Amino acid sequence: MKWGILMKAAIDIGTNTIRMLIGKVVKGKVEVHAQFIAEPRLGAGITEGKLTYEAMARALKVLKDYKTAAQDYQVQDVFVVATSAVRDAANKKEFIDAVFNNTGWRVEVITGNEEAVLSFIGAISTLPEINGAPVIIDIGGGSTEVIFQRNGRIKGVSVNVGAVRLWEAAWPEEELRIRLLPVLREVSSLKEKILPVAVGGTATTAAAVLYGITNYSREKVQGKPLNLDELIGLKSRLAGMTMEERKNVAGLTPKRADIIVPGLDILICILRELGVTRILVSDAGILDGLLLRKQN
Repeated sequence: MKWGILMKAAIDIGTNTIRMLIGKVVKGKVEVHAQFIAEPRLGAGITEGKLTYEAMARALKVLKDYKTAAQDYQVQDVFVVATSAVRDAANKKEFIDAVFNNTGWRVEVITGNEEAVLSFIGAISTLPEINGAPVIIDIGGGSTEVIFQRNGRIKGVSVNVGAVRLWEAAWPEEELRIRLLPVLREVSSLKEKILPVAVGGTATTAAAVLYGITNYSREKVQGKPLNLDELIGLKSRLAGMTMEERKNVAGLTPKRADIIVPGLDILICILRELGVTRILVSDAGILDGLLLRKQN
């Protein structure tokens, strides 16, 4: 197939998922040609401080598959970033070297602030006319970022509270709230009316389940509103199910069955503390921001 010289790919190696977006930048927005998502859970056991060999092997298999897909699309440039799990791992160099040896790709380990900036740029690029100050809530597997703009500068606050970490640590509700306080304080200080936008797997999965989306696509979840009461009800319903029952819920991928409830706990806690009852969902984020940043 022939896709033209402008086709590029962005890859985000996260704690739970590895995602790839293939597309090109047109008039300040990413024109998506293909999206890929896998859940090798690279950060499983990261609370011990190291990436396990089993998790690295799962991630490398995904990346080798993505290498084949990128070649099929005749992608000219591939940009790879790694976030929380790799950032925090004592053996990150071993993993980065293994990625290069298996794919030829150089992994850029980005800081929490860089991750926040890319997520913000990507998310707002897809929003319609903005009424209020956009606040991006990005719940990952290992960390949660809250990103906003103040005095013309993008500011992101990152805490090591993510769906996988919470699932493994099983912090009680009050400890979760305390750990999220740094991001909550920053957003509470904004004077403008905030427009909360949720990105990442927890939010898009919640939208897919609540809207009955079984054949997932960006277009089907983009801009969908979610109410706090709906999220609380969904969390309660899923928490009352066995793991096998969750795996059969329409819109919920089986590999996310164990961490969807912790992810919802984080989202619900943030919304409650901010006094927000409605949030928009966006499938755009760090991958779009990465392509936009690299467009030149």
